[in-house]
Amino acid sequence: MSEERPSLSISPPQPATGRSHAPEPAQLGSAAGPGAAPPVSGPTTSTDGHVRTRSQPTVTWVLIAINVLLWLAMLPFGGSSNPAVLVWFGAKVNSLIVQGQFWRLLTPIFLHVGIVHLAFNTYALFIFGPQIERFFGAARFLVIYLLSGICGVLLSFVFSPHPAAGASGAIFGLIGTEVVFFYRYRNVFGQRGRQQLYNLLFIVAYNIIMTVTVPNIDVWGHAGGLLAGTALGWGLMPYYAVAMTERGPAVVDRNRPARWGLVALGAMLVLMLGAGLTIALRAKGA
Repeated sequence: MSEERPSLSISPPQPATGRSHAPEPAQLGSAAGPGAAPPVSGPTTSTDGHVRTRSQPTVTWVLIAINVLLWLAMLPFGGSSNPAVLVWFGAKVNSLIVQGQFWRLLTPIFLHVGIVHLAFNTYALFIFGPQIERFFGAARFLVIYLLSGICGVLLSFVFSPHPAAGASGAIFGLIGTEVVFFYRYRNVFGQRGRQQLYNLLFIVAYNIIMTVTVPNIDVWGHAGGLLAGTALGWGLMPYYAVAMTERGPAVVDRNRPARWGLVALGAMLVLMLGAGLTIALRAKGA
C-alpha cells in the first residue's frame, strides 16, 4: 500500500485477467533483521509439574501455513501488492475499524504486502517461533503471538492513519519474549545463553534503527508488538524447578496453566478495553 494513495477501493476485487502493475508496498516491516544466534536447547518441561517429552513446533508451522495460503489466495484477485485486495482480505484500515469491522485488529497479522514481505516474516517466524514454542509450550506461544500482533495493530490504529498489514508486530513480540526469557535465565544456560541474549539485543537495536529510518514501515505496529511480547513473555515465563520423578530428578515448569492463564486473560481484557475505548473515542471524533 502506498502512502501517496489517500483513498483505497474497498469493493471486492475481481479475478485478474493479466499482470497488473501494483503500487509500491508501504507500511511493511522486516522483523527478522540479521540472523539469530544458534538455538539454545532448553530443559524438557511441563506446565503441570510433570515431565513430558519436547513437542514439535506445530503451532509455528500452522501459522506459517496460514500466512502462505492467504498470500496464495490473493493471487487470483491481483496479488497481495494490490491495495484493494489487501483491504478486501482484512488489512488495517482505520475508517473501517471505526465503522465496526473489529476483526481488522486481528486479520492484518496474517496478511503480507508482496512476496518479499512474506519471505521476511516467514523466515523470522521460522527462526524465532520453534524455540519459543518449545520453551513456553504451544498454548502460551500462541497467546504471545496473537496478542502481540493485535497490540501492534491497535497502536498502529491509534497513531498511524495509513492502511497496514503484516505479521511484523507479532514477530517483534516473539523477539521481546525471547529477550526476557534469556535475561531471566542468563546464568542457567551459561555462556551460550548469554551470547544468545546479546545477539537478541543486537537484533532489537538493529530493527529499531531500521524501523525509524526506512520509509513506509509501520513504526507503531512494531513498537506495540515488541512491548506486548516483552510484557507477556515475563508474565507467562516458565518457572523451572527440579522435582523428583519415577525416573529421578527432572526439570519441571511450576508456572501452571491456572496461573499463566490468568495473566493471559488479564492481557486480553486490557486489550479489549483499550480497543473499545479507542474506537469509541475515534468514532465520536469522526
